[in-house]
Amino acid sequence: MSQPQHGQPLLDQLQSKDRLGVLALSPNGFVFDPMNGQSFTLNECGITLLQLLQKHRSVQDVLGELIQRYEVEESRASIALDRFLQQLHKVLS
Repeated sequence: MSQPQHGQPLLDQLQSKDRLGVLALSPNGFVFDPMNGQSFTLNECGITLLQLLQKHRSVQDVLGELIQRYEVEESRASIALDRFLQQLHKVLS
């Protein structure tokens, strides 16, 4: 996990605007964005990702947590995290 992650710039943008901190996340994965009124749902992995990202964890930290918690290869976890960040950025922009 020594290489930089592609998703870090997207995460930096979301965190700098505090877009993640304002999201309301229910235990069953329902997410409400009070800034634009949109809502969406997340699966179990998405809930985990959003919770970690809301704690201002780095992409590297979140990636390590994904690998450990879901017992997946780094390449697969990295792709999933990058896609999640891209979708999140799209929804919150």
